[in-house]
Amino acid sequence: MYITTEQARLLKELAEGKQIPSSQLRAEIFRKLREEKLLLAKRVHHGKVIYTDNPIDLLNYLNNHYLRCTLDEYIVKSQASPTRTDNVYLTGDSKNKDTERVFQGFLFKVTEPIQARWKGKEHILTPANGLPVFMPYPDSFKLPEDITIVLVENSENFCMIENQIELFGEMKCFFVPYYPREHYKYFTEWLQKQPNNYVHYGDFDFAGIHIYQSQYKKDVTGKSEYLVPKTCFRLFKRFGKKELYDNQLNLLDRLEIDEPGIRKLIQTIQSEHKGLEQEVYNKDEYKTFLIKEPV
Repeated sequence: MYITTEQARLLKELAEGKQIPSSQLRAEIFRKLREEKLLLAKRVHHGKVIYTDNPIDLLNYLNNHYLRCTLDEYIVKSQASPTRTDNVYLTGDSKNKDTERVFQGFLFKVTEPIQARWKGKEHILTPANGLPVFMPYPDSFKLPEDITIVLVENSENFCMIENQIELFGEMKCFFVPYYPREHYKYFTEWLQKQPNNYVHYGDFDFAGIHIYQSQYKKDVTGKSEYLVPKTCFRLFKRFGKKELYDNQLNLLDRLEIDEPGIRKLIQTIQSEHKGLEQEVYNKDEYKTFLIKEPV
């Protein structure tokens, strides 16, 4: 389904919490999203408005089904009259049709050698100088059971994960990125069949916990855990963002407080009235702050 630039702008406004008159949202994409209960309608004194009460699920649905980039990127590139190549980048299909992805698999990184099996043969996974590696047709891919599978939500954190390895203690990790989203189903289908433990490395806010619990935790066969480094609690006052708390407060009632780390994290978010993005660990500034602000 083709999404116009104007439709993308309206979707962005909806995801940001705006209510839009239904008369402006008559295109097929909005009808489809209402059928999926991702967009809701309500009557006001001047007519009917459309809104979403779950912007995270709305954006994830768009990424899984229609877009290969953020709405901001889509708006910028589509304004530039995208070429056939650009259309592939934006939607995953040069003809803008819903078709099966050509590459079945997902990206990964390791920071130490790991002996694995693929297509019945032994393979040693080795660090590739910081470059991600693509695992094609992962149905036959097996990791040793002592390896922890780690999903990293933020793309920059995934690219810089070698600099953050101390956050994972003694774990031997197999890192997978949250993006690109067209790899989502291949990763989760593979994850369901693995006995390995799973760690979710996301933002330290309500939305990050919600993504973990609603999209991934249900697919884990082994033990699962939301990564909550001890240092993150000290970073809220300096690097936390109030708008993350304000914009995501509606997600709080949907969260399960079923892990000690999540319990303490939610208590901190509520006491500080802030959320903390995981990108803080990409900055040297946080280390300087921790040194200057001892416990």
